[in-house]
Amino acid sequence: MVTPETKPSSISSVPHLTTDSAPKLNKLGEGASSVDARCRKLVATRRGEMTARAAEKYGPTATSPVGDTSRDIWDYAINELAGMDRYCEMMENRLKMISGSLSHHEIWSGNYILTRIRKETEHQAFLLERFRDELLALGFLLGEPEAL
Repeated sequence: MVTPETKPSSISSVPHLTTDSAPKLNKLGEGASSVDARCRKLVATRRGEMTARAAEKYGPTATSPVGDTSRDIWDYAINELAGMDRYCEMMENRLKMISGSLSHHEIWSGNYILTRIRKETEHQAFLLERFRDELLALGFLLGEPEAL
């Protein structure tokens, strides 16, 4: 549980971790709302780039609203969620690598975020797997699963 005593004071871009003593500007001279707007724009840009990459890899049907129906999109999504665990593991280790240059609060904040991502994606993967299983039990042909 996050309490005022455990909230980092130097992470102002994470709303649930912001405190009154958090800096008003980051190192680029941006306020929290500017950082948020920039990060939202970056995420939107990445989403567009991922769509373009999918079209290159899987063909033009990848950009249709339902994607390539010959592929089991449920399986692909479950694999992506499961893969987040590995990404989080690598980020946790990189956080340890740079921990000497971070404050206790910054380390705590990074670990907190990564722990939440791991728990949430594990649960989402479980829910999708269960739902996929129900669809298969009902006789739906979901397409070819992703070859791993």
